Amino acid sequence: MSSNNRSTRGGGHYLAGKLEPGETIAEGMVREMHEETGLDVEIVKQLYVCDKPEDCIIHITFLLETDSIDALRLPTNELETTPITDVAFVAPEDLPAYGFSTEWADNVTRGFPDTPRYAGLKANVGL
Repeated sequence: MSSNNRSTRGGGHYLAGKLEPGETIAEGMVREMHEETGLDVEIVKQLYVCDKPEDCIIHITFLLETDSIDALRLPTNELETTPITDVAFVAPEDLPAYGFSTEWADNVTRGFPDTPRYAGLKANVGL
């Protein structure tokens, strides 16, 4: 989870990014996580594909894992249009305090039992 000055509700959001030309979704996810956190991650599984029609965006959520969080750090922000000001791991039960819905926190706690799936609007999965 990260925060910056564009965060909504309680101030937190999951890390996100855009693909570079010629990059696969998996390559882009791994690169973005390293750029924004310093962590080397592996994709465990795809969770949701959601629509965000107001921004012409397809939102894809993945479950990632890392061997160690020792390298967790703030990014340099040199490539960020909206600088990231904090990066942290948050316990599922604490997610609502950061603006996430209780539905999303419950999905995290239960290990995303209804995935992978197309979910329609992001609100349908509690985001």
